[in-house]
Amino acid sequence: LISPASARQFEQPSTGRLFTATGGGFFHNHTIGLYQAALVSRTPGTLVQWFVDDPGQPSAATALLDIPPLREKLLAASLDAPIGLWGVPLARLDEFLDIARHGRFILGLSPAPETPDSDLARLLRRARAASNLA
Repeated sequence: LISPASARQFEQPSTGRLFTATGGGFFHNHTIGLYQAALVSRTPGTLVQWFVDDPGQPSAATALLDIPPLREKLLAASLDAPIGLWGVPLARLDEFLDIARHGRFILGLSPAPETPDSDLARLLRRARAASNLA
């Protein structure tokens, strides 16, 4: 949550050394830092960048769905290191999957607790059908 210049000078070298020395790292990020996705994804040893939503900021899912400049940056960054996120609106899942299939994403889907198992199985089939994984 610092400027890109400060991150490149102070944070990225240290984090890169740590991640590389330990076999890779999971970079926890907040959506206030969506603008840093490309920098984080190029940090040596970053295996996954996971976004947590912040109040008053667009979610990573919203950025991918509704903010084209951020969408392009997140798609490009995800090709360097997969991006994980929660909060995909289930009503827009197919639209989201059509966008996400152009990058590498790990989705956390959160249906309501009372969602029937058959609906959960249908959600999983939809996500798997859009996956690039063999």
